[in-house]
Amino acid sequence: MKNQTRLLLMVCLSISTASIKSFAYGGGGGGGSSCSEVTFSEESPVRDSVVPSLDKFSIVVSQNADLGTLVMKVNGDQVNPVISTKRSGDSQLETTFATPIRTPGKVRISLKAMSKDGCDSFQPIYIEVKP
Repeated sequence: MKNQTRLLLMVCLSISTASIKSFAYGGGGGGGSSCSEVTFSEESPVRDSVVPSLDKFSIVVSQNADLGTLVMKVNGDQVNPVISTKRSGDSQLETTFATPIRTPGKVRISLKAMSKDGCDSFQPIYIEVKP
């Protein structure tokens, strides 16, 4: 009986040590996540493009976005895009600038949103203005 208890104790200790080591080295985390990030696509003008002036911008946000958490900024200033729902369930965001951006240089458009299951997403996009 004493040997069986020792054997059981040794097996339990070796299993717990192995699982601790796997977590320490990034393994054993389950491999999956219950959180799916918001995706951004179909930007217009496209990222890293060169335009003579920038008077409007649009982008599609995946349907798993919590639109109440959406923040869109242009060169650090928050803008309020017009949001419309596409047939796919995704959302089209469009913003038209009161004054077109004509100053040479890069324009930074940043988008931040949470998914409906709580995953934070961030997407920076750069457009170069070159008159």
